[in-house]
Amino acid sequence: MSKKDLDYYLNLNYKIIVEKIAEENGGGYEAYIKEFGKYTCNGCGETYQEAIKDLLKYKNDLINEWHNKGYNIPEPEEEKEKFSGRFTARVPIELHKRLYEASKRENISFNQYVVYLIGKNLDFDELLSEVKKAHILDLSPEYEIENSINDNESIIEFPKSA
Repeated sequence: MSKKDLDYYLNLNYKIIVEKIAEENGGGYEAYIKEFGKYTCNGCGETYQEAIKDLLKYKNDLINEWHNKGYNIPEPEEEKEKFSGRFTARVPIELHKRLYEASKRENISFNQYVVYLIGKNLDFDELLSEVKKAHILDLSPEYEIENSINDNESIIEFPKSA
């Protein structure tokens, strides 16, 4: 596989995602590029324009660094699928019952509860993926990330303070 030149990567058209930061978390805006990871390449600012400007500077520095070190640089993903917001899943009867009972305990609809659980688990999975990616790029042996026996949990071990 031939290595593409730096200008090729710097001129790719990545989709930028901008999110408002809650006032209790300092306010402002955060911008990131999904392909690089929300916690790997992001920018912040008081306005969304400042967040994007900060992100673009960091993106160029990061691409330059990765290219110089020979790291794989992700290219923009093409969105080929159209999503309706609906899907059907078959689950074991006991799981269906437990989900229903839990939604009643939480006093929310069954659908809202299942969406909440899926989103919560997906957020955790994406965060863990970012930690693993940062660990790989850092090439530092100080942190260990390992999967637990049941694959539903992951353990992140940080070095003990001296």
